[in-house]
Amino acid sequence: MRLPPFQFIVLTAFFGIFAFSSSTPAQRFNEQFRFDTKELESDIYARVNRQRTRRHLNMLVWDERLARVARDYSRQMSKESFFGHVDPRGKAVQDRIGRTDIISWRKVGENLFWVADLDDFGPLAVSKWMASPTHRDNILDREWTTTGIGVWCNDDSRCYATQIFLTD
Repeated sequence: MRLPPFQFIVLTAFFGIFAFSSSTPAQRFNEQFRFDTKELESDIYARVNRQRTRRHLNMLVWDERLARVARDYSRQMSKESFFGHVDPRGKAVQDRIGRTDIISWRKVGENLFWVADLDDFGPLAVSKWMASPTHRDNILDREWTTTGIGVWCNDDSRCYATQIFLTD
């Protein structure tokens, strides 16, 4: 059965648009988790500092060593399928910092977040932290001077964020 030319064009356009739009979200996710985790980290960093400056608190200084520790911990939670401040071997943020070349610090803290979708990841992480009294206290603690943020996304669409706070 042959369709008139007009119907053929309309059906081809419809199915072409449908096929393209259905594959776009997965492709966008793959591109983001493979290439844009640093952008997500920077977004969270900027949003946390905005929360602090609105309340006349000092901006936190980015520390790449802390970011590496945070990134490694986000990856560990993803790979080992757990979520918490203490890993399955009983190690906490103090232990993770202790394995680095950061030798002098007085106080350390940590915020964690995970979500199964990348849409608005940075805004969602910071808004959820600000809605939680203990996480909010971490973000707004006057003593913090330094931070590092690490994001890791896995193949099943879950993204983890770890933010480490430090006082020298």
